[in-house]
Amino acid sequence: MPPRQAGIALPTLPTELTDLQLAPLVLTIDRRLNELDLLDLRELRLRAGLQAPPPDRSRASRRQALLTMVRHQLDSRGWTMSWNDRGIRILHDHHHVTLGMAKTFVSYIEGTDSVDAP
Repeated sequence: MPPRQAGIALPTLPTELTDLQLAPLVLTIDRRLNELDLLDLRELRLRAGLQAPPPDRSRASRRQALLTMVRHQLDSRGWTMSWNDRGIRILHDHHHVTLGMAKTFVSYIEGTDSVDAP
């Protein structure tokens, strides 16, 4: 058996039911993100407008509209969702995971007219 290296932190094991529910929640959110990723930018804008009543005038309101679409009719089981620079962050206590976002989401959030725009 190899010697244990000093200074390597071991992961915290799940200790409550909410922790154990992360995997099915992440898989559900990932499936929803994949479904939304199949939409073109025009359709994504339309659906975001239907899901979130505020107009998408600001970057923050567009981010909120997408998050509302992802959370729609989803039992988050005590986990919260928010945005960070890499995508949607799912958090509970000190456990968290971030799911990346598609180019279409980035284009919508930035307010560009195409997915390929800088």
